[in-house]
Amino acid sequence: MIGVGLYSMAGVYGSKDPAELEKMLLRALELGVDYFDVAPGYGQAESFLGRILRPFRDQVQIATKGGISPEGKADGSYQGIREGCKMSLQKLQVEYIDHYQVHFADPETPVKETVQALEDLKQEGWIGEYGLGHFSREKIKEFCYQGSPSTLMLEISPLNLGDYFRYRDFNQEAGLKLIAMGVTGRGYLAGKTDREDQLEQKDIRRLDSLFYPDLARWREGILHRLKELGDSYGKEPVQVAINWVSTRPGVHRILIGPSREDHLEMNLGALGWSLEKEDQEYLDNFLLDQARQHHKKSLLITIAILENKKPSSRDLIFALESLFSLGIMEEKEAGCYFRQVMSAVNESGLLEKIKEQLKTNYLSSLQKIKGGTTVEEFLSGWKEKETAGNNKNK
Repeated sequence: MIGVGLYSMAGVYGSKDPAELEKMLLRALELGVDYFDVAPGYGQAESFLGRILRPFRDQVQIATKGGISPEGKADGSYQGIREGCKMSLQKLQVEYIDHYQVHFADPETPVKETVQALEDLKQEGWIGEYGLGHFSREKIKEFCYQGSPSTLMLEISPLNLGDYFRYRDFNQEAGLKLIAMGVTGRGYLAGKTDREDQLEQKDIRRLDSLFYPDLARWREGILHRLKELGDSYGKEPVQVAINWVSTRPGVHRILIGPSREDHLEMNLGALGWSLEKEDQEYLDNFLLDQARQHHKKSLLITIAILENKKPSSRDLIFALESLFSLGIMEEKEAGCYFRQVMSAVNESGLLEKIKEQLKTNYLSSLQKIKGGTTVEEFLSGWKEKETAGNNKNK
């Protein structure tokens, strides 16, 4: 069920030692891991993995991603998909890719064209199956209608359940198997720091909304509960977290991203045991409540950012993610604003201008939610969906 991903080779969590990564991959093979996930955007990950796995090709499944041009832009065109796949095959030194995922949606290319490219790759033996990455509900529905995707990749962890509850119905209604990534809360549940001054300058967590300073006590509360529960089983908090994600209805595979052998072995220790029924139900209810609290806190923080603060780029990224997760802002518009923020990271005047635009366009909607029941209505279905899913899988 567990696969190893090499997202860390993109440099998003600071520098990693290639020698340590290679030792980790070889140890993973020894321990029976047979699924490995990379992407063209993860630095040299495809070439690196291809070299290491070449002697073991018949023992493993390899997953990589497409739909992104060499310049890093979304490209779901027929030619773009084929050229991207061809390049990945060469870098991975394989004749076929077991699982090919469309990384991001391309707003300029009709879904039908992307699907045709993927179906042709299957027919020609270049790929075994294909799945979807970061997509809106509308795009996922269209892909399911036009083609035959088999999986949907989502970030799922005790710290981040929003996507799971927004998209899990695609497992029940369209048969998409869920691939869970980010299961350790970007390393936080494994004991990694969340303090900005202790992260490398290029570490993406310095801007990550999950690590926003105003949510520190909320994060600590979840980590503390996982530790309490883990102590009674002789397990670490991160092992409880991964184990819990593995029991979510619809989850077919879990991706971990260790950079060292000891990290790998710690993560793999998450499986092969189970929480007692009473503890499982307690954790289910506790984390559901924490997800509700997270949305409420995010709403209030976002209002404060737009009303009072001289914003940093991190503040605005937090606000954008909140506006999108609350269903106030469409994905395409959020993406446009995000690119504006990233191009104005150190330009306080431009950041203030973007904040004023967001304030004008969205503050009234946020205040309406705060004063009404919209958040409760949005979250009220979560417990019903989770209960229904658990009953269905019993």
